[in-house]
Amino acid sequence: MVKGFRGASAPSFARSVSRSHPSNRKTSPICAMEIPDTYGFVMSTAALAAGMVQWKAIQVSVARKTYGVQYPSMYEDKEDSKFNCNTLEYLPSFMTLLMLNGLMAPISTSILGIVWIAARVVYILGYSQDGPQGRLPGVIVSGLIFVSLIFATMYNGVKLAGLLPF
Repeated sequence: MVKGFRGASAPSFARSVSRSHPSNRKTSPICAMEIPDTYGFVMSTAALAAGMVQWKAIQVSVARKTYGVQYPSMYEDKEDSKFNCNTLEYLPSFMTLLMLNGLMAPISTSILGIVWIAARVVYILGYSQDGPQGRLPGVIVSGLIFVSLIFATMYNGVKLAGLLPF
């Protein structure tokens, strides 16, 4: 008998290929996926998040001009370099969680997203007015929302995969 893939004989190799062929698996092709009408809320929330980041960029630009921080420097002095771009660090994960979880629960996901955006606005306003301590309310609320989105997306992913009995 002719040896095939990884030393398997041709007939057994053919059987393993036919069993693993996509037409023999239980799949949900993306072209057959239905997107709920209310997913528009999720899309609008994502656009709002992008708008919030743009607003923050304008705030930073105004502050640069006010305090004379020239490009390419990011800070007025080295001590200020402890600051980080916290919202930008979270944004890719936030958008991913928003879009994925929004497929299963668009309304509640949009509500969580809007609260996260509002908390990030509180963060920047608090930080710019009261320094690092002023950002705490925004950090706490946005952190709780972010963790909620992680768990909700994980739950809905496992549920969609059919791994939950309920």
